Amino acid sequence: MAYFLTAVFGFFAIFQPGVLWPALATSRPLFLVGLLALLAWGLSPKYADPLRPQSRLSYLITGFVVAQILSVLQFLYIPMVIETALTWGVLLLGYFLVSSQVNSPQRLLKYWAGVLLAAAWLAGHAVWVYHTQPLTHPQLGDGRLSSYGAYSGANDLALIIVCAWPLMFKFLDLQRNVVVKVIVVAALVVLLYADLRTLSRAGLIGLSLVMGLSLLRGRSLGRMGRWALILPAVIVVFIVGSKLLLTRKDAKDFSGHDESVQNRFDAWYAGFQMLQSSPLIGVGSGNFADLSDDFGAGRKIQAHNTIIKVFAESGVLGGVCYLALIIAAFRLLWRNWRRFQRIKPEGPEFLWAEALGISLIGFCFNTMFSVKAHEWFLYMVVASATALDRLYPREALLYAIRAEKALAALTGEAPASGAATPAIANAAGFPPGFCYDYRLPGGAFSGAVVRIAPPAGSGGPDG
Repeated sequence: MAYFLTAVFGFFAIFQPGVLWPALATSRPLFLVGLLALLAWGLSPKYADPLRPQSRLSYLITGFVVAQILSVLQFLYIPMVIETALTWGVLLLGYFLVSSQVNSPQRLLKYWAGVLLAAAWLAGHAVWVYHTQPLTHPQLGDGRLSSYGAYSGANDLALIIVCAWPLMFKFLDLQRNVVVKVIVVAALVVLLYADLRTLSRAGLIGLSLVMGLSLLRGRSLGRMGRWALILPAVIVVFIVGSKLLLTRKDAKDFSGHDESVQNRFDAWYAGFQMLQSSPLIGVGSGNFADLSDDFGAGRKIQAHNTIIKVFAESGVLGGVCYLALIIAAFRLLWRNWRRFQRIKPEGPEFLWAEALGISLIGFCFNTMFSVKAHEWFLYMVVASATALDRLYPREALLYAIRAEKALAALTGEAPASGAATPAIANAAGFPPGFCYDYRLPGGAFSGAVVRIAPPAGSGGPDG
């Protein structure tokens, strides 16, 4: 039940039922489902897991949330503190639920299927409004495509599309059912079209980036298919997107002298001024736009850069935690990508590490030019990186057992006495000195012990 509610929680975070159906808003459906999932987890039986590693990401995301609360605590206005705690605390709750409940590749697949379904709905809903409603519709500001709720801005919708595209593309490698693949391809086309219609610079370049990386690492296309598609696809998307982008009123060329670019420079200047005024805890979570005019921007404007926004609003404390969280997530995904490449190169865990890494690259690039510190996709990717890290010890143990059985079958002899149990137990983490000792049967080398160990620093068995 806890996992089911966790999956619903992930779907609701993107789908936003309280925004789509305002009658549900007062009940806070996302927060309610999260609390129910936490209650179900609390009532479920707990089992000791000696192989489960400790993740530093939980400390970093907790520190980041605490920094947001401290940034508004300085105003001593309790309703604001409570609202901030609920807004950011639900992200921490989501991280905990995913990292604790997603304990198998199948659960990871189903969880992301729900999240990506919600992302495809956002894009599809925006495209439907674009082609059926007049241009005065709230979701069509200046003719740019946008959705609702947290994605009511064109740049916000472009960001989630950039983050979702590589994960959805990876379903082509993870699924063998032809019908499912056709549905995934259709969803990818919708995401692509919606991104182009947002007329977002960052969305255009970010999608070209993640599309190229996804095609480069795609398995279902084959090597020739990948190289036959990657350059034409990226070039065509960039050219078409560039022509659409020039239809924007505030972006007539790419010289950097248009209104949109100047707004960014003004916002970044204001952000640095805010950080100087309150370097430790910032000017308060969510206050950038309201205070930008007072700090030299000349008008109320968004930061147009997530890192600048985080440092300006929550100070060095929040900014350092935010950057450390992203860097740690990259390191965790890279480490597990190399690990699973060694022990399970065709397994879903390896493919997920790849897709999550590309999604995180897209997020970081896109948010250099837009504001989305409170973006669910970031924390879902971070939580999934933690889940992958916790899947590795079990898979490593299974790999060690298979290796032992395979060599025993080849040699006709069990491992040397007393060597099997500690070797298999240590295989979960492959610590320095990890090895297998096998005693050879018969022949010229009868009784000789063969030691199989990974090279220093490899992080896995070398066989």
